[in-house]
Amino acid sequence: MMTAFLIDTNVLSELMRTQPESTVMTWFDRHVDTECFTSSITKAEIFLGIALLPESIRRTRLENAAQKMFSEDFTEIEGLKLINPWETA
Repeated sequence: MMTAFLIDTNVLSELMRTQPESTVMTWFDRHVDTECFTSSITKAEIFLGIALLPESIRRTRLENAAQKMFSEDFTEIEGLKLINPWETA
């Protein structure tokens, strides 16, 4: 039986911080070879949270990090998948 994790908004948000909490990084590093998923709801929550921030260097950094995370890290190529994506059309 294969182990897999559904990564929620709190974990992804923490990983996007300049200095993520060491306990989160330790957990994530221990499971780097495990198949991980996230949901379209988590993706929406991340982008909504960023959109609600005032225009700033921090907001731009987070927008770029989120775009990169969802376009590069959560792809089937890396073994990380976005599940239940909303229609983009």
